[in-house]
Amino acid sequence: LQAFDGFCEKMGGDIKLVICGRSFGKNHLASQAFSKMKHPAAVVFTGRLPLDELARVMAAALALVNVSYFEGFGIPLAEAINCHVPVIASNNTSFPEVAGDAALWVDPFSIDEISRAMQTLAGKPRIREKLADACTKRKDLFTWEKTANLLWASIEKTIRSEERRVGKECRSRWSPYH
Repeated sequence: LQAFDGFCEKMGGDIKLVICGRSFGKNHLASQAFSKMKHPAAVVFTGRLPLDELARVMAAALALVNVSYFEGFGIPLAEAINCHVPVIASNNTSFPEVAGDAALWVDPFSIDEISRAMQTLAGKPRIREKLADACTKRKDLFTWEKTANLLWASIEKTIRSEERRVGKECRSRWSPYH
C-alpha cells in the first residue's frame, strides 16, 4: 500500500491497485497503512471472487504485485504467468523459481524498490511486453497436469520404497538362518 501510494505520487493517472481476497480488517499493520494513504480511492478491495471472475480480473491486470516475506510456492505467480500478466515479486522464497524472467524482482522490505518496479511496468510498455513474452515460455512449467503427474510419481516412489523396507523386514524375521 505504501509503495502504491508512492507510485501514485510519481505517476498519477487512473491505475488502480486491486486487492482480491479477504479484507485487511484482521491485519492491523495493513489497515494502518491504508488509513495513512494519500490516494486511498485508487485502491479497490474486491473481497473473495469466484474463480471465473478472479481469472478475468487477473487477465485484465497490468501486473501482479506479490511482495510476500515468506511463501511456500507462489500459485498466484503461476496464475498470472498463465494469463500472460507480468509479475512484480519478492526476490526471496520460491518466487524466483516460479516466475523466472517473467518478473521484476524486488526486496519485499523496500517500499521504494517496489514503487519503482510499479513505475517501470506502468511507464515502459516494452519492458511489460518483454515480461509478458517470457510468460508464454514459463507457463507450461507449472500446470495442474504436471503437478498431478509429479505427485503421483512421488506416491509411487514412496510405495515402492516402503514395499522394499517391509520386504527386507519380513525376510529377516522369517529367515531360516535366524
